[in-house]
Amino acid sequence: MKLLNLESGQSAQLFAADEVYPREGIYFPNLVQELKERYGFVVAPDIGDAIGTGHGLKFLHGRLIRSDTINILSLQLFNDGVIVTCLDTEAADVVLDDVILLAKSSFKFREPQTIQPRRYVSTVVVSFEKDIDSLVRGFESVSENFARALAKCSNIKANIHVGRIAFRADPLLHLPHTNTDLLIERRVGRPFADNVYYSGAPLTSKAHLELLERIEDIAANQPG
Repeated sequence: MKLLNLESGQSAQLFAADEVYPREGIYFPNLVQELKERYGFVVAPDIGDAIGTGHGLKFLHGRLIRSDTINILSLQLFNDGVIVTCLDTEAADVVLDDVILLAKSSFKFREPQTIQPRRYVSTVVVSFEKDIDSLVRGFESVSENFARALAKCSNIKANIHVGRIAFRADPLLHLPHTNTDLLIERRVGRPFADNVYYSGAPLTSKAHLELLERIEDIAANQPG
């Protein structure tokens, strides 16, 4: 497997507002200005529009300058959490740690009593040595039958391949809004012969790529 592009990596930290918010409250114009200056955001939220809507505060296109520079795609602040999106989740974690430290040192946010694990979403573009058709049991029979039906109904003669595979846990067995979706689909604009895929998963970038490598091995070792 070859990594072609890290599309995005999102790190989210949820918390109980009653536990972490400063007891004296927050003056949001100061908070927005501090975040805009520290991270150089090109787009900052309009306070008047944001307060009371429940949509949170959203900042776009910033950077954290350290010994290196981390580009920040977005930073979102909500009553119950913070979401940072960078190119990978490792970078997003670094920025999120910095945001939390700033909130504590400059705005008197408190340590949470209830520790919640971070949640991740990563999206990548990879190329496989072999396509993912072999992951579907009975693929040849299904594709042949579909091709015949397509030709009969629409006079379209086509070689059928697997375009997308998705995996998901039963949502009724998990808390609401729990993301368990793994998606692997062919990259738009690339011929199927290139075996280039877009993939999204609720995993760190590292764990996501390791999983795709294992899936590629499974596809390569299927008979046929």
